[in-house]
Amino acid sequence: MNGLTLIDNGVIQNAHIANLSADKVTFGTMHGNRIQVNTLNANRLNLSTLVVDTANIADGSVTNAKIANLSVDKLIGSTASFVRNNWNNTTSQVQITGLGLETLSNNNRTSLLNGNGHSFYRDNNHIGNIGASHWTTNASHRGLSFNMTNACGYMSWSHDDNNNGIYTQKLAWHKDDTVTNAGFTISDNIYSSYRLYISGLSSHGYSDGNRHLDLQNYTWNGTAMLALRRGSSGAKVALGTSIGVLMNSGNAYIQVGATSPSGNYVRSVDIWNRTSSNSANVRVADSGNLLRSTSASKYKLLIEDEETKGFDYERILDLTVKSWYDKGSCEVYATCLSEGYDTKQEDIQLRRNFGLIAEDVRDVGLDQFVEYGEDGAEIEGIEYDRLWVLLIPTIRKLKANFEDEMNWIKIENQYLKGKIKELEEKIA
Repeated sequence: MNGLTLIDNGVIQNAHIANLSADKVTFGTMHGNRIQVNTLNANRLNLSTLVVDTANIADGSVTNAKIANLSVDKLIGSTASFVRNNWNNTTSQVQITGLGLETLSNNNRTSLLNGNGHSFYRDNNHIGNIGASHWTTNASHRGLSFNMTNACGYMSWSHDDNNNGIYTQKLAWHKDDTVTNAGFTISDNIYSSYRLYISGLSSHGYSDGNRHLDLQNYTWNGTAMLALRRGSSGAKVALGTSIGVLMNSGNAYIQVGATSPSGNYVRSVDIWNRTSSNSANVRVADSGNLLRSTSASKYKLLIEDEETKGFDYERILDLTVKSWYDKGSCEVYATCLSEGYDTKQEDIQLRRNFGLIAEDVRDVGLDQFVEYGEDGAEIEGIEYDRLWVLLIPTIRKLKANFEDEMNWIKIENQYLKGKIKELEEKIA
């Protein structure tokens, strides 16, 4: 065949071709069920399916846009580093580190979550943690612990009462008195349906079962009250709206309260029921305190003899006994009559009293036996238990005068007896 040979279309088969240079092949579209090549160089391939045993892809040539799905378990190498680096690049407030999961604020650690629990930080100081724990002496007694380090000054539970971002403290514990009293501070109501146990209560006179305080509803003489009692029995303190009672077995020891119109009072039927023949030795001070009155020299200083100082003790004889009705009793009695109160229930004794008037004692010059109020100016009473001692020198003087008179009478009597005897002898 020479260069002018004409070959019909479709006559040349694969076996007739020894070598074919690709740059000599020009076509629009190649169709085929299978194309097998050792090396394929192309600027662009449009394929429905490409099966490749091994593909050599240039470094950095596969971008995110080219990857539809990627399973992490198909990655070979440091998977943790891959996840950590990608996560840490996403947020600066929650970081995965070798210590655990950290939260940060302005690059300062605020918390750390790891196998030891959840730790919290403030100003780069470790202030405490929450974690699972067990009792020190019993490993099987497991629980949840809230632990505060020495750098932690307090723990607080607060609530946004007004939904304005301002939190009101409800419960707090402070380790010292830096900002307030050390210990627990409760700033809200407390409700309990059972007893309050106090471990530090002394066991003296009590069984182990009575080491608690029992707070209960209580009714006394028809009055609804709240009672506090130690243990399951024994003395209790009951508080009502206008009365407080210390009692045992339902009997009131001491009552403190207020009635209308008499006002406030302190009452004890038990004290009244126990009698004694001894002298009174209790005084109510101006402050309202109860004081024991004493007379022994061991309680006194700078003792002086007033009789030798020229004290005019006979002034007591210038006093006049008077009688009166108690003003307070009369006013309460009048209120009871006008407002319909029971005068017997109010324990009003409307009767005439006999004695002295404090101003009269002052006016005769016996101011030492007058009692004044807290201001030291207003007269309140008389020291009746001491005023009578002025009668001792008075009676002593009368006794001396009487004895002198008796001596003169005896002398005069003897003289008269002698005269009578002389007259009798003359008559005889």
